[in-house]
Amino acid sequence: GGAHQCVDDELLRAAADMGQGVSSEGAPAEAAEGEQPPNKKQRKTPKGPGAQPPPQPQQQDWFELKINTNVYVTGLPDDVTVEEVVEVFSKYGKIKEDEQGKPRVKIYRDKATGMVKGDCLVSYLKEASVTLATQLADGVPFRPSMGTKMSVSVAKFQMKGEVYQPKKTNKNLRKVQLEKQEKALSWGGFDDKLPAEKVTVILHHMFHPNDFLEDLLLSEELVTDVLAECNKYGPVEKVRVFKNNPEGVVSVRFKTDNGVSACLEKMNGRYFSGRQIVAHMWDGLTNYNVTPKESVEEQEARLEAFAKELEEGK
Repeated sequence: GGAHQCVDDELLRAAADMGQGVSSEGAPAEAAEGEQPPNKKQRKTPKGPGAQPPPQPQQQDWFELKINTNVYVTGLPDDVTVEEVVEVFSKYGKIKEDEQGKPRVKIYRDKATGMVKGDCLVSYLKEASVTLATQLADGVPFRPSMGTKMSVSVAKFQMKGEVYQPKKTNKNLRKVQLEKQEKALSWGGFDDKLPAEKVTVILHHMFHPNDFLEDLLLSEELVTDVLAECNKYGPVEKVRVFKNNPEGVVSVRFKTDNGVSACLEKMNGRYFSGRQIVAHMWDGLTNYNVTPKESVEEQEARLEAFAKELEEGK
């Protein structure tokens, strides 16, 4: 789905922490989508000739974060927990943590009853995770047994008032926490990294699965050979051999997009061990990690693990 409008003081603070210049009026009240909450104080209209009308209150406006790592989710069960949301949505990337190490997940509740409303907000550490979550989780049931499907969209925030009162936090503790989260990501945790599909080349016909029965060290040898060859075109982050894939697939992930074009040009059509290589960019979706004779449950678990692995650059 598209960007969702939401008001949330915790995430407004997060946006301000990222230097987005968000204004807030303390802890803003929740507002329905497209609805503007009323101002707390209404000025009286001046009377008498020549009286100047009062200045109009500042129009509240929806704004986009420069780097938006938040998704808005609907279609959740009424007994959902933060732990369950983390389990489902961490498949698509590392979820931010607060100063106490708790995940930045907010489950919305009805103010009058305290009951879960069925929606939540999830803050990721990297922007690429938002893309994965909105593409792969949108339209999928939160639990396999549920008939209701989730709507997962990019979150949108509302500016309120003129003064933002930041939450007092220990800056040193916050810095340590951010460094810890960034270290948890194998590629450093920065959003300026290109998505995997922009820097990953797929090579077909590099081997036959039966070759591994004859040579137990073949996987290591393939990695060494491909790494040596592809490093000529640009710095390589990782080479992976999908030894159960009948197409003989090897993936090459470059550190940047430098070398990708040269790799495609040099490797496509080239012969390797008597086989002609087919080289192309990874489409961002296809999973080449084949496990023989797996059940439906095993296949689903593998697909989820593979998506998370590619997202985190492992």
